[in-house]
Amino acid sequence: MNIPGLRNLLVTILRDYELLVQMQRGSLQVTEADSNHLFAKYLSNRKCSTFIGFEQCCIVCRITVLLEREKSTDCRHANCDIIVYDCGHSAHIRCIYVPHSDGQTVMESRCPMCYGLHLYGKR
Repeated sequence: MNIPGLRNLLVTILRDYELLVQMQRGSLQVTEADSNHLFAKYLSNRKCSTFIGFEQCCIVCRITVLLEREKSTDCRHANCDIIVYDCGHSAHIRCIYVPHSDGQTVMESRCPMCYGLHLYGKR
């Protein structure tokens, strides 16, 4: 059986497929390069130090993270450890404990502000 123009159509389909495969390879290379660049940037940001001043507030309770000595006597956050996340936010350790479904209290390891985890308001 002879179909007119079949050879030309098959050649066109194969060329289009080859172009599609080349585009996918190029996209993959660009994606890998972007991923490597972003990962290197992420690692360099993790090496940076973070300044915490007396005016910086806990992202959960909005009380200053570092309390001056004369103000710390009546606060439940006196002598409380703090956690500083990679994003720069900080919180009292006591403020980031979250009740779990099985009744236990679990410390949240992700930033409550960036991940929207603490929607409870003031504690």
